[in-house]
Amino acid sequence: MSETPSQTPGNASAPVADDDSALRSAGTAPFPAPPEFISPEAAVLPEQALAALPQTPVDVAPEVVTLLDGGLGTQPEGHIAVLPPIDQLDLGPRLSPRTGEPERPALLTASLALFYAAAAVAAVTLAFAWWHAIHMGTFPHAARVIEWLAPRDDHAQYAGTWRSVLAAILMMITGVITVAAPWLQAFNAFQGRRWTRIFGLVCVPISALALLLTTGHPTFTHLGQWLTWFPWLAVPLCLVGAGLLWLPSLQRFFADFEYVRRPDLGTPPPTSGIQYGPLDRYR
Repeated sequence: MSETPSQTPGNASAPVADDDSALRSAGTAPFPAPPEFISPEAAVLPEQALAALPQTPVDVAPEVVTLLDGGLGTQPEGHIAVLPPIDQLDLGPRLSPRTGEPERPALLTASLALFYAAAAVAAVTLAFAWWHAIHMGTFPHAARVIEWLAPRDDHAQYAGTWRSVLAAILMMITGVITVAAPWLQAFNAFQGRRWTRIFGLVCVPISALALLLTTGHPTFTHLGQWLTWFPWLAVPLCLVGAGLLWLPSLQRFFADFEYVRRPDLGTPPPTSGIQYGPLDRYR
């Protein structure tokens, strides 16, 4: 390791080279010279620089040339439809001035009428099935569920067995379900419950339980056999009523009712004066 010679009073110091010579001897490039100042008059503007570039012909569509030469084209004959400002949009619920609730469209009334009609069909079916079941002569063929269980081997036997009691209970349970389902559907749809759109579809297979309350095959030739096809009317009534609930106008109705029940609380006001860390009384 070489030591740096110290300057003594008897020795003269070696001459110091200039900065550029020292940098070249050390293998380091000198600092670059500062750029020359360009006056604004000598600066080349972007338009002049673009004009100096060689112009190469480019194939341009005639529509583009017309658009560039004439602006945005000819003015349309009609007015351009635009949305109004957000503060002028009708985003709130449309309330009825008479009831204060969202307005119920006519399609909702039609859907409710169909579901109430399906409930009435099921109620009439249950009433006649029950009337036939309470008489011993017509009990074995009062409903299909009674025929399936075959509760009696001897039709003349007066006392019922446990199978006849079970068949009567199943008949009444089925009838109550087929009556209550479309009635509850119509009642809650009137109240604006959104889940009734799904339950309306569920009412379709529920109304098909009329199979358990009918007997024989549908017969239209004899008027006395009307119970063989009348209970099936509830199926298309529920199907059409449920389909109406999925229309856009009724979706707006359910959205309005949901907004009325649970209005948007909005953004809470900003708070100030929050102190972080220990309070003064705990310091």
